[in-house]
Parts: sequence; structure tokens; C-alpha cells
Amino acid sequence: MPDPASPDPVDVLLVDDNSSLAESLAVHLRSAGMAVEVVTSAAAAMRHVEDRRVGLALISSGLPGGGVALCQRVRALSGHKPKVLLLATTRPTGRALREATAAGAEGIVQKMGGPRALIARVRRALPEGETGGRAAPAPRAPAPRAPAPPLSPGAKPSPLRRKPHPHPLRARRERGRAGDGVKPFVADALANMRRKAPKEEVAAAPQFLGPSRAEREHASGVELFEADRYDEARQHFVNAYSLEPTTAIHLAYKAQCEVLLAVEPPDPEGPQGVDLRMAAMMGPELVEPQMFLGHLYFAAGDGGRARGFFKAALDLDPDHAEARSMLAKVVNET
Repeated sequence: MPDPASPDPVDVLLVDDNSSLAESLAVHLRSAGMAVEVVTSAAAAMRHVEDRRVGLALISSGLPGGGVALCQRVRALSGHKPKVLLLATTRPTGRALREATAAGAEGIVQKMGGPRALIARVRRALPEGETGGRAAPAPRAPAPRAPAPPLSPGAKPSPLRRKPHPHPLRARRERGRAGDGVKPFVADALANMRRKAPKEEVAAAPQFLGPSRAEREHASGVELFEADRYDEARQHFVNAYSLEPTTAIHLAYKAQCEVLLAVEPPDPEGPQGVDLRMAAMMGPELVEPQMFLGHLYFAAGDGGRARGFFKAALDLDPDHAEARSMLAKVVNET
């Protein structure tokens, strides 16, 4: 069992047999101020976990011997046990997420999901008070620009020193179009088509510039959701998610409708909980999946996990009054 006072505690232990990819992920985490160790085998990972205090184990699901199996071994340790996130090469399925949570993992994060999403997910999973391996580097100040030499008497300024013309798309966005219902630069493109294209082509063009079918389904669902008509709203969100299965907000609203339609609070490890965790993973900026998961775990009597989700919601939106009040309630009752 690791001694809490042992030297050099590790925020993140990254376990991946692809050492080059693991090192590239570690660079991003270290740039966010985390102390990271990289190992390439399950045996080395177990030695680190047993000998040193580790906050979070980030384990590749494709590790030889199985990432889920290593997760189970890590979570079965006595005494201090690190939290676990599994790394996946592709977007995980609901079955993979259920297997990960059953093994004790906090969830699954994509290797290729981008450094910002990776850092945000790891920060949420790290135990409170163990995110300070070292301070994040201060941003480097831009080097001062040398002043231009003065012009000689009678000389004219060079035409190359003219103020550059603004970027056309940026200028169009700034100019805007009140009440168009489409993006400003798209409206400009449509105006150009009206001048150049035959009438029959222009008549057919606006249908491609309006909202997509998935967006229309989602908008209809939101209207019904706000009117407390959750059964009808759920069907619209199901339709939107089937059209855009990579859009987190459709899945989040669908799961929220199912939770609100249930007579008793659903099991947080059941299908609704899995969908909410999947939505939170696909859309790390979304607050409501974190709130709903917090409520489900609180209703199930798991104050520790409920506190983690309410804290994550408050980190995303520091002005969220409900998240603040629920976090205080959980702290007082546990």
C-alpha cells in the first residue's frame, strides 16, 4: 500500500503500449500543470500504483491483457486506490461504457478527442486536492516589436505598408443580417446567387440554407420539454439523435426526458445513467448531464459520486445556483 507521505506523488499514471502516443498525450497533461508518469505495460502500472500515490490511472482499453481487466485489478487494491479512466481510439459504444463502469472506471475518453477535451475530462476525474503536481507554465509575453525607422524628408510611405483589407468572412460576420435566420456570410452568398444564377435555381437554393432536419427535431423537442410534455419531447430528441448520433445535446435531452418520465428515480448505473455519462463525455461543456447524474446518485444514497457530479457542474458554470445548493446539501448530509 503506498504511503501518503511518499515522495513524488503522481497526478496521472498513463498506461499505453503505444509509447509515442502516450508521450504526446502526457505532454498536453503536463502543460496543464499535472505530474504525469507513462508506463507501457500492466505489470509496470501495478508496480507504480502499489509503490506510489497515484490520483488517476489513464489506461488504454487496447492494452495487452485488456484495459478493463487492469482497471478491475487497480480498483480492487486495498487502501488508497486511484480513480480510473479508460482511453479509447474510437468513440465508445454504450456497451463499452457499461463494461467500463462495471469495472470501476469513471468513464471513457477518446485519445483523438483533442487536448482540451482530454485535459477537462482528466481534471474532473482527479480526486479533489490532487491536481497540483506542479503549477501550469505562465503564458509567454510576446516579444516587443521594434519601431519602424522614420521616413526621410520628402519620402512617401510604401504602398506595402497600407492597412490590410479585413478578412471577407470576418467582415460579413461583424456586419450581420437582422432577421435573416441564416449566418451573415451565407446570406451574402445567397445574395450573390440571386444576381448570377437563373431564377429556377435560386428558388430551390434557400431550402439548403435553413436548419437541418435534426435541428428542427431538436427545436421542437425543446419547446415540448419546456412545456413539461416530456413523452412527446423524447420522441423528437430520439429522431434528432438518430440523424446526428455524434451530437451530445440530443442524447442529453433524450436521457433527461426518460429520467423525468420515470415514477421513481432510475438507477444511475442503468440505461439513463449510461446515456447521461455518454452525453457528458461527448459534450464536456454541457452542465445538465452532470446535474442529472448528481441527482440520480444522491437519490440512490451515493453522496460521494453525487458530490463529484455537482462539483463538475459548478466548475462548468460557477453561477449555477442549483449546483451550489445541492453540493452544500450533499456535504452536510455526508
